Amino acid sequence: MKTCDIIIPVWNQLSFTRDCIDSIVKNTFGEYGIIVIDNASGEETKKYLEALKASSGLPLKLIRNEENVGFIKAVNQGMSASDSPLVCLLNNDTLVTKGWLKEMVDVAN
Repeated sequence: MKTCDIIIPVWNQLSFTRDCIDSIVKNTFGEYGIIVIDNASGEETKKYLEALKASSGLPLKLIRNEENVGFIKAVNQGMSASDSPLVCLLNNDTLVTKGWLKEMVDVAN
């Protein structure tokens, strides 16, 4: 069972987004999900996110907004799409370290 969904609002900044997701994959253990809300990013970021969802095998939900609805609305979309008991909000320029989510879940519980 998933313990936490990681919610990441994205608006362009492809290199940051790629590095953020790579750090999650490398440093996150246990059952988790990733919910990315694409706030009307340009074509390059849009294609990356669609390819990631289609081919990565990650527990990834992708929500695409056709216009930028802002950070708060995007986060609320992610929270509404979550079916986990806990959520963690990350900016797309965040790099996580080994074991980061377990510590946060332990503190929350």
